[in-house]
Amino acid sequence: MAAFPRLPEELIVEILSDLPYGDLENVAWTLKHPITEISISLLQSVFKSRRDTKRLIERLGPLDTHALSGLCLIDQDDIERPDFLDGLGLSPQTVVKVPPDNRLPNLDYMHLCGDFGWLEPLTGQIAEEAEGNHANPAVRGPSYDELISSADRVGVTLPPAFLKFIRDAELQKRIPAIGDIFCLESGGLRKVPKSLDGGVGGYQIEFLFDAQSGYQVHLYIEPGSDGASCVLMESGSTYSGCDYSHQVEEEYFDGYGENAHCPNITDQDRQDAKKMGVRIIHSPCSEFTLIGIDFEAWLAAKYYGHLLFHLHNSAGDVPGLKEYVKREFVL
Repeated sequence: MAAFPRLPEELIVEILSDLPYGDLENVAWTLKHPITEISISLLQSVFKSRRDTKRLIERLGPLDTHALSGLCLIDQDDIERPDFLDGLGLSPQTVVKVPPDNRLPNLDYMHLCGDFGWLEPLTGQIAEEAEGNHANPAVRGPSYDELISSADRVGVTLPPAFLKFIRDAELQKRIPAIGDIFCLESGGLRKVPKSLDGGVGGYQIEFLFDAQSGYQVHLYIEPGSDGASCVLMESGSTYSGCDYSHQVEEEYFDGYGENAHCPNITDQDRQDAKKMGVRIIHSPCSEFTLIGIDFEAWLAAKYYGHLLFHLHNSAGDVPGLKEYVKREFVL
């Protein structure tokens, strides 16, 4: 270790870049200059993410990661099932824990970078059980182009991982969800009244809904080119912008339908949205829950949660699930 600081800086950067952020942070506070300086420079995205997370929770929280991503938990009864243990690489002596529902899972070890290399095709019985899910691609008609043009009009930056996933029907089929439908809402971004997001006035778009359970999932984006984004779940709404089983007149979105008598939306809100070339959100009276910050991290937790649900009913070795369970559920 004493020779490590004397290595060429390019080599030090390459070595440190491969460390999970938690380990890199330990290095930053443990070793001396120049290692600390290099480590801190590599951690800038982490520090920004923490600031964004704190701000979003203050405005939209509290955070509830079990609402969707924590679809299925492990209890001590599961440890008595040999097939379940084998599928997760656990032993009868394993002691499990239940993560708090206000904590984001630590997925630093996955090095999420937007390439979705962790999202492997489903195999075996789980693939059979999930067959037919997401039969239709999320992007239908001009919805993607409408999203891009609306983002350009209001000057926000859409998360690259979200754009990649929402355009890739094959990736969507790898999420073993039952009842969920990935579907990019038509019409582009919608304006969020400032009364609902701490006076910011951000934007959101629906990309997933479940007609049976009655919830929708939205990507929320702060205003500005460097605004943060997060994932919100909406419950209590009678309409989904992604539900193409019926056609709704445009007036519905402009205050004559579900949001016509909602005190959270004003004529000024509607006028502000119109001036910016976007529509106001259609369900400002609904209940919104903050269920994730980074889109790809939220999707990964949701993916493993659904895999765990399937594994409760069938045996099998699922790539990536063992490591996730070991880090999230094992003491």
